[in-house]
Amino acid sequence: MNKKWIAIATAMVTLVPTLGVQAAMAKSSAPTITLTFSWWGNTTRDKLTEKAIADYEKLHPNVNIVPQFNGSFSDYFRKLTVETAGGSAPDIIQMDYDYISAFATRGALLDMSKLGISTQNIDTSLLNDGKIGGKLYGIPNSINTYALFYNPQLFKKAGIKVTPNTRYTWAQFSNVMTEIHKKLGIYGTDDPEDYQHFEYYVRQKGEPIFGAGQKSVGYPVSTLTNWFTYWNKLRSSGVIPSAAISLSQKMGKANDPFMAAKSASIFYWANLYESLHKMTNEPVKMMLPPTMPGGKEGLYIKPSQFWSISANTKYPKQAAQFVDYLLNNIQANEDLGTDRGIPVSSVVRSVMQKHANAVDKAEFAYFDLAAKTAKTPLGTPPPANNDQALAQVNNIISAVAYGQESPEQGASQTVSEMNSILG
Repeated sequence: MNKKWIAIATAMVTLVPTLGVQAAMAKSSAPTITLTFSWWGNTTRDKLTEKAIADYEKLHPNVNIVPQFNGSFSDYFRKLTVETAGGSAPDIIQMDYDYISAFATRGALLDMSKLGISTQNIDTSLLNDGKIGGKLYGIPNSINTYALFYNPQLFKKAGIKVTPNTRYTWAQFSNVMTEIHKKLGIYGTDDPEDYQHFEYYVRQKGEPIFGAGQKSVGYPVSTLTNWFTYWNKLRSSGVIPSAAISLSQKMGKANDPFMAAKSASIFYWANLYESLHKMTNEPVKMMLPPTMPGGKEGLYIKPSQFWSISANTKYPKQAAQFVDYLLNNIQANEDLGTDRGIPVSSVVRSVMQKHANAVDKAEFAYFDLAAKTAKTPLGTPPPANNDQALAQVNNIISAVAYGQESPEQGASQTVSEMNSILG
């Protein structure tokens, strides 16, 4: 056995229960414990997660994991909010960075720091992203970063040369997208004018997302005005879809211009890479998102999501054991793949990268590039009432996109609404 496979075998022995322990589990006559487990995503993620659940249940025949996949991100959190208020939240919860403060401060999540979950192979800075007030309310389940997906065949057809080191400035990106639109009669890119993407732009300006005590925004109105103006110009010239098309299209569905090769690029999180390859026949590659000359580096590595445990669970020990399995077991991570992002455990990541398929290798390679590039820390999770603020902001963004408000009006109203709610 060569050194490579000795290392892999050693890691697997460390992370997977021994056969003796499995046999003992199979013989156990303890009563069945039922745990509910919820997440958002798509059919690809659902199938991958169900495979991980099935393999866990083989090792733990006295544990029954009931899956609760709840579709889109927004639908998921609407339902989770209602369930939490009614005391019927799932035992194990897929949690997001933008919402963890809101649920933690409402007493809905368990402090996971003393439940015996192994976190020694998780980067400390990433682990701290799940802490609120010194308590660990979420453990990152994978790592993620921002990316510009592009269709290399469409770029080539338009005469645009791209190398592994290509990274546009915002001005260059606008020019390239305009050229693609003129030459091919398709959209250059999508309309990424949601607030989450705007935050990447703010980081490049060297401005904080939130002000002191997170009671206000930390950037001036002019920064948001410039962002709205940039995308309004591309929208008015047909380089990006109209508001009606953007708001009606569904990411990864048949009416998505990028999926139908009617758009040459799209901004999104890198963990979507595997799913896009499964859902489309079009080639897909990634490059670093646009940068700002003379500005700060806006790229950062973040937890893709967190695993959290409900404060109302009847079985905190068993819920923690399942979370530990998802984080640290090789088979579990092979089941899950990279749909949620790159595995957060350095040991698991190392083993999986060595025998990854071509698609996963491309995603690992992009993360290696992003890790060398990313300079800014993610920072403290948003305040508890940020979800209320974002709901208002999304309405204003739509109004600007439809031309019902000017960039100046929309930016001023956004900052005013955000400050009112946050304060």
